[in-house]
Amino acid sequence: MGESGYQAIVKGVLVQDGRVLLVRGERADWELPGGRIEPGETPEECVVREIAKATGLRVDVAQILDSRVDRAAAAQDMFIVTYGCVPGPDPVPVLDREHNRVAEHEVPGLAMPPGDRRSVTAWFDRLRATGPQPRKPPADRTWLTVADQSRPDRERPLADGHGHSRRSRRS
Repeated sequence: MGESGYQAIVKGVLVQDGRVLLVRGERADWELPGGRIEPGETPEECVVREIAKATGLRVDVAQILDSRVDRAAAAQDMFIVTYGCVPGPDPVPVLDREHNRVAEHEVPGLAMPPGDRRSVTAWFDRLRATGPQPRKPPADRTWLTVADQSRPDRERPLADGHGHSRRSRRS
């Protein structure tokens, strides 16, 4: 391990028309789109940004599917969180040869990280069971309007004094 600590990575599983979106990885395998969280950015914002950067497609984050530590992929350990995502208002992604959209039955035969494969399987299972459900704030939590001083264009989580996390929204 080159540095102490973990590199925080988020990835998104996007299934559209029965096919999951994958991108060509650094090791010539297929993986889920994602990347490093930028300072002041929430994990959900990172997933939305990374998928938009890779495909031009806007997505909504539905739920966390998996979290894991990957010690084999890089010199520094990575803490990876994978989210299930649903297509946003622009349903047609811009794809090139570095992208792939594959059906569920094709996933087992692909060269891809085992954790990504687990997340894809979990998201297909949940979509079959419940359908796509974008994440919504819990009904029993209060949401405050507070500007983040360091990044006024971003939402940020707040503590409500009772150990619960709240997200501020900019008006």
